[in-house]
Amino acid sequence: MKANKNTESNLLHSYSALAAYHPNIIILFSPNGEIISKNHSDDINELLGYSPNNKLDFKEIFSKHAYRTFESAFKRTLKGKSESHEIEINHKDSEILYLNTTFIPIKEGKNAVEGVYLIIILLNKKAYNSP
Repeated sequence: MKANKNTESNLLHSYSALAAYHPNIIILFSPNGEIISKNHSDDINELLGYSPNNKLDFKEIFSKHAYRTFESAFKRTLKGKSESHEIEINHKDSEILYLNTTFIPIKEGKNAVEGVYLIIILLNKKAYNSP
């Protein structure tokens, strides 16, 4: 059974709303790693202790091990496989943050992957929210 254009439009709107209102950080990447959109535009910067105006380079702020994990997961996701990893990352003030990262391929049916969703969940919220 093939979905009609109205159904497809409604589904796209539903997925968009899911990302927009999801309490965790969701980042949409192009296949070449460019950030296309973020559901909470400044949250990743704030989480890491940077101002919203700073353009973050994950390679610079992740440890070598965390970046390799991140990069490998991204590449496997481009091949159509979802996966999750827990990584440690340093806050700007040197506090260690523990994050759960989930990479989800964006594709329609058997077509090529068109992008990657990254969902980031802060695991040590108490430390992050305390003064």
